[in-house]
Amino acid sequence: MLLSLAREGTAPYFFAWVTKGGVPVPALLLTLAFSALTFLATIWGEGVAFTWFINLTGISALFTWIAIAAINLRFRRAFAAQGRPLSDLPFRAPFSPFLALTAITLGWLMFAAQGWASTTYGDTGIELAKDVLAVYIGVALFFGIGIGFAVHHKITKPGVPLLVPLLECDFETGAVWGRGGGIALRKKEELRLTAEQEGTEEKTPAKGLAVVWREIKRAFW
Repeated sequence: MLLSLAREGTAPYFFAWVTKGGVPVPALLLTLAFSALTFLATIWGEGVAFTWFINLTGISALFTWIAIAAINLRFRRAFAAQGRPLSDLPFRAPFSPFLALTAITLGWLMFAAQGWASTTYGDTGIELAKDVLAVYIGVALFFGIGIGFAVHHKITKPGVPLLVPLLECDFETGAVWGRGGGIALRKKEELRLTAEQEGTEEKTPAKGLAVVWREIKRAFW
């Protein structure tokens, strides 16, 4: 993964170096270094290091999902800013953008709740500070990586904005279909489904949940 990130330009390029046999030595050494740190869980305190690693991955995962939801919202903004109808997307998540907003809200609430929970262990002074630090250690990692990437981007790509402007987002490369293709395909599919349903309804009229499911598919697919 680190090798791929380096080749894409989102990680320091020296991690893309490989030997003649194709072994990515720098990326492999960094991965092994992090693996070696996990041994601290067995030699440092009574599970202190293990707790730190668990919180490190937990908070990092929480921030990752918050970022994914935020990226989803920005994607929709860019799509609309370029005059593209959302109906042209291959897939539209039900209840968007409310699901993304809910994910961001719940993510921050969980983030705050974890910090509050760390103050309920009954510790005071230095021990309380350690509890809070153990919970939020992932914050330093997340923002450290983000700031590091921003600095790396500024040095390697001067003058290029960190975030791609909304009107310059590329929705063509690797797209399932071109502009307007999704709408045309959906209309064709709706006509086919309507013809099939009309033929089926003549034999067995749809009732109850079948009608509800048909309307849900028409609304979101």
